[in-house]
This record gives sequence, C-alpha cells and structure tokens, in this order.
Amino acid sequence: MRRFIQIIVVVCALVLVTGCAHVRKDRQAKQLEAATSSYRQALRWGYVDAALSYLHPDVATPDALEHLARIRITSYDEVRPAMWINETTATQVARIEYVILDQQRVDSLLDQQEWRFDPEQGGWLLHSPLPRFE
Repeated sequence: MRRFIQIIVVVCALVLVTGCAHVRKDRQAKQLEAATSSYRQALRWGYVDAALSYLHPDVATPDALEHLARIRITSYDEVRPAMWINETTATQVARIEYVILDQQRVDSLLDQQEWRFDPEQGGWLLHSPLPRFE
C-alpha cells in the first residue's frame, strides 16, 4: 500500500510539473505575439522610440533613431510568423515596404528577425539589428 501511495505522489508531481511548463510556454507564446505585434505597429505608425524599446541593447546602434527618421514605413506584413527555435528564441520574417523621405523612393525588403526571451525583463527583445533601409 505504501508503494502505491508513493507512485501516486510521483505521478501527481509529474503531472503538476508538466502542466506548469505548458502554462509557462503558453504565456511566453502570448508575450511573443504581443511583442511582435507592438513592434510592427510602432514601426508602421512611426513611433520610433517605441520600436527601439524592443531592440536588445547589444544591437541598438546610436544611429538607429536617425536612420528610422529618414524613412516612412508604408506596409509591414509577416511573411513567416514567429517560429520557435528553442524555449527562449524565436525567428520571424517580415516584408517591409517603405519610402525614403528625402528621395521619395518606394522600396521593400525582407527583415529576418531573431527574438529572445529576457527573463530579467520578463519579455521578448529583438536581437537582430534593424534592417538597412537603403
């Protein structure tokens, strides 16, 4: 009987741990969707400071603000939605159409993004640099 109780306790613990991991993964997936959506909207509507807040400090260059001030994004579409690489990394591809303001020239590019979960901030940050809008 004692062995049976031990087995039940172990099974319950495994179910609880598995359930908690699933809840954590689901929460991270929702946070990733919110981060990529907010980043897209910030870029699309010209909220440069908000867009730059999603960049990891290692890839945020001093000229990023000046660079984004030269362009107006006219379209931002996900070509490939976020795909998980591992528990803390996901990639996404977006097609961005833009106008270089001083040249009044329309162009487009594919932006391959790498997002990583930052446990210290409790959110997702973009680890790939801003695309070169040229």
